[in-house]
Amino acid sequence: MITALEPLFASLASEGTEYLVIGGIAAIAYGVPRTTLNLDILIRATEANARSLLRAFERIGLGTAALTTAEDLARTEITVFQDRMRKDVQTRTPGIDFAAAHGRRRDIMIGGVPVPFISKGDLIVAKRASGRPQDLEDVRILEGES
Repeated sequence: MITALEPLFASLASEGTEYLVIGGIAAIAYGVPRTTLNLDILIRATEANARSLLRAFERIGLGTAALTTAEDLARTEITVFQDRMRKDVQTRTPGIDFAAAHGRRRDIMIGGVPVPFISKGDLIVAKRASGRPQDLEDVRILEGES
């Protein structure tokens, strides 16, 4: 699944989009044995950054990017893009301040591109704050409990 996202990550990097991979894919990167069918990302919630994300999506042929504006994307908590695979773009997530979390990110090389992942500690905070059963199970595994 990650290899299928390489063109997206490369396009986001080329546009200079400020974001963090969060959610299930981040949990998998930190060793949680699970699957996910979507990509969750948290972006810096500015119109300029939202515009760069939309350009990156359009560049690789994600047509649903044309169905919203940078203004709407920047002010909406979650926008779902359903091209080939679901992408949930968040401007806010429980328990996380984007600027602080971005400073603590972990860049993971994927297809020759450094991809910014939320730190393990911030991922635990976000998943605990969401309170959903799957997220709480991820927290248990991330913290090394049996």
